[in-house]
Amino acid sequence: MHGFDEQVLRAPKPVGSTEIEMDILIGICGIGNGHAIRQTSVIRWLDARGHRVFILATEQSLRIMRTLFPEHAASEVFVPWVASHSHGVDFKMSACNDRNGKSAVYQENYAALARVDGFFAAKPDLVISDYEPTVAQYAYANDRPLVTFDEQSKFLGYDFPPIENSTRQEEASRLRMFFPKAGLRLSCSFFPVVHPRDSHHRVDLVSPLLRNEFTASSIPQRGVPNQNENRKRIVVYFSPYGSFGQNPQDVIEVLARFPHTQFQVFSDWCYKNVTVPDHVELFGFDFCTFPIKLQEADGLICTAGHTLLSEAFYLRKPVLAIPLDTFSQKVCAGMIEQLGLGFSHRELSFESVSRFLNRLRDLQERGEVAWNKYEGSYPSVFQRLEDECGL
Repeated sequence: MHGFDEQVLRAPKPVGSTEIEMDILIGICGIGNGHAIRQTSVIRWLDARGHRVFILATEQSLRIMRTLFPEHAASEVFVPWVASHSHGVDFKMSACNDRNGKSAVYQENYAALARVDGFFAAKPDLVISDYEPTVAQYAYANDRPLVTFDEQSKFLGYDFPPIENSTRQEEASRLRMFFPKAGLRLSCSFFPVVHPRDSHHRVDLVSPLLRNEFTASSIPQRGVPNQNENRKRIVVYFSPYGSFGQNPQDVIEVLARFPHTQFQVFSDWCYKNVTVPDHVELFGFDFCTFPIKLQEADGLICTAGHTLLSEAFYLRKPVLAIPLDTFSQKVCAGMIEQLGLGFSHRELSFESVSRFLNRLRDLQERGEVAWNKYEGSYPSVFQRLEDECGL
């Protein structure tokens, strides 16, 4: 097993425990859903151990947190859109992004940090950031220990080679700008990282976190093909992060050419004036529905976000990855092919979907082999937080 954290909750501390309950500030990026999914498990773990948590999050992550943790204090913060190129941050392109023209950003972020001060009796004992820089600034200003936990930091801490026109500096430069200093940098990975360390930035690898729905209780549904050989079920997921290169009409037209396959499409797209055939179902981003559909599926067509691919690997679901134009997604998509879990294509086409559907059984078997091969696991993030931070 490649060290995935299947058990995300410890038993609560017994009454009379001498362990110290801590005040924790957590910042969660809201660009894409992977950050929120990962930190959901962390917050539940902290809750089970009796710690007090204040959440600062952006956009979709804040909506998820308020839905799943209505009893927790939470405020919205704004994260700038920082564009990059192969040499690092692209300040000119960042300046032209409409998202960064929002007024009153500092006022809103400072108001959120003031609410943090009002919530805790003293300054928080620990600050954790999943790619959210506002909480890091709070940690620096108040001399509080900072832990970064995300998936991107491995590109700061390890010398990944270039892919096509992309380099690791696209991610590393942003991380250096957002988090120039951290007491502990943790980065999850569903694949083995064999590249040399960057001597300037220590980053420790940990195993990916899984949703509660994807734990030992879901083992019977790992990779089990649909018994109806003539009606495969494929989940299709397009990340809200970035711009997908094809429009909804093009995607639906491709899927329409496979009437004997049921496609369940999750996206935030507008399908107005798009004719959708009966074998294609449309869903918004639904935290409850999606895990169920993924466990029942015979395969997954998706953009190449790390969290979702980690879940697919755990469930042994074959993957057709369509990476967005980022270094991280290109690396993840390439590892899907290298591990034998699926294919990577630049766009969704009749040819790429045909190839994928014809190889589902073979890909599932190869995924099982890959899973069994990587028995040397990375440590659990919870073990690291316990050992290094006393949580």
